[in-house]
Amino acid sequence: MTSSDHLNSRLAFMQLDGRARDQIKGMHDDIVAALPGALDAFYSQLRNSPETKRFFSSEQHIDSAKQRQSSHWDRMANGQFDQNFVAAVTKVGEVHARIGALWSFLH
Repeated sequence: MTSSDHLNSRLAFMQLDGRARDQIKGMHDDIVAALPGALDAFYSQLRNSPETKRFFSSEQHIDSAKQRQSSHWDRMANGQFDQNFVAAVTKVGEVHARIGALWSFLH
């Protein structure tokens, strides 16, 4: 199975067909408008928890993470579920696994 076939299979599993992607694109402006406040709240929560704050070396590190999150959500809001999206999601997942981010939230 090619990587394109695998991606198409995953999109089908998540019911993200062309129609669903078009619906998401139709909400693009609303999603992008909500991002700054949502990301500010999310990263504020991370700053307030010693378990998660330790994953960031500085405010610049947090700002960089917020920018990457914003780009990620903008890509999704544009319906761009392509190989670049897969690569970005995979990288985030690998970083979270390396630092045990999920476990820090659960403990």
